[in-house]
Amino acid sequence: MKKCPTCGIQYADELECCPVDGMPLSVDHGLQPIYPGQTVVNRYQIEKVMPATGHWDVCLAQEISTKHKVLVKFLKLRSAILEKIYSMLELRIHQIIQCQHPGLLKILAYGIAPNGFYVAIEWPETQSLQQILHEKGQLSVSQASQIILQLLPIVQYMHYHNVLHLELHPEKIFCSQVTLNTYSLQLDPVGQIIPNEYFPLEETNISELRYIAPEVFVRGKGDARSDIFSIGILAYQLFTGIFPFPPRSFLTKAAIPELPPISKMRPDLSVPFHLEEAIYKACQWKAAARFANIQKFFDAWTKEKSTYNRPRQRRSLRWIITIALFLGIGIYFRGYDTYSWICTQIGNLFSSIPDISIRLPATKTIPQKPAEDWFNEQLKILQNRAPKHVSVENMCYVEAGKTTMGSYEGDFDEPIRILYLSGFYIDRTEVTNAEYQMFLKSTGYP
Repeated sequence: MKKCPTCGIQYADELECCPVDGMPLSVDHGLQPIYPGQTVVNRYQIEKVMPATGHWDVCLAQEISTKHKVLVKFLKLRSAILEKIYSMLELRIHQIIQCQHPGLLKILAYGIAPNGFYVAIEWPETQSLQQILHEKGQLSVSQASQIILQLLPIVQYMHYHNVLHLELHPEKIFCSQVTLNTYSLQLDPVGQIIPNEYFPLEETNISELRYIAPEVFVRGKGDARSDIFSIGILAYQLFTGIFPFPPRSFLTKAAIPELPPISKMRPDLSVPFHLEEAIYKACQWKAAARFANIQKFFDAWTKEKSTYNRPRQRRSLRWIITIALFLGIGIYFRGYDTYSWICTQIGNLFSSIPDISIRLPATKTIPQKPAEDWFNEQLKILQNRAPKHVSVENMCYVEAGKTTMGSYEGDFDEPIRILYLSGFYIDRTEVTNAEYQMFLKSTGYP
């Protein structure tokens, strides 16, 4: 059945617009809409509707009895499907509740409300990693390394309790800066808890789809290596500021490009080779080529030096000892007055040595065969990036709410309809004089 968002009348699925007011019909999920001021199960009052993440509509709410802030998430599922899989949802949430780790946000309550299946989580008094990246633009190598180093044990703890996240991305990671290069992390533990057949991943936001492992997208199933893939993509983004693979690579049947090396994408960074090795292995398209578990990923991330690129200096040391011994014997038997003889013998010695140069063993290098188009496009983005990162100081926040879209005057977007938009940031001006001047200098346009 379909429903008119204006008059609320239900119609058959064959109709596209309401016969009464001409509004486009939407599929009736049998759930109440979410809006500020609404009360959920007589316990939580919605204060703000936030941008949706994955399968969930996210809201900032206040617990009526304690006045504490909480994060309330509603699963975007039809009521008919919700009744079928409620027992499975309850089991998954109960498993997550058993994970009592200081790096995981606590689940306060869950159940069914008129708005759908909801989960109430303690409110993080910090910014999400996505907000930090939006404000700062780029983290230092040390900061990015510390974030991954803290995230790995948290995810490992979840795996130890047989809980997979499968939706690891910056919106679910909350950070507070402790020192200049150190952040304290907390993770939203509720990830993908329903099979893809009930919520196709094709409908997921493209920014979140980039972190999902290929096997989760294709088969709808994953394991610990799927979370390792997500962490690898996140680490690559933190170090370079871009994503390693083209958008929606899962939807194309073309060959997946090789991972562009960090050292080539960002030659200005001094990323340790062993970290680049670990990221490369974690981001492998095939699960069998990744780390088998989080512990091996952690060990590779924390080792001080790579097992490769260690030059052997025994040969040079052997020749130095030989020369010193020869000089000592010559001086002992000939005396100190035979300086010219020693110089002659040294010259003869060096002329008789075929090669005393240090020969380094072949080092293991990361394959450098990315897709040319995607690779060149990303390099161009990095080269043309403005020296100052985007800041919300020059932007204004538009609160979530209803808006009217369309026209009765014959425009392409008619007829008029009511839409509900999530909150977003927008520039105060379309372009400043300084930004336009930067554009002229970088492009050469008159």
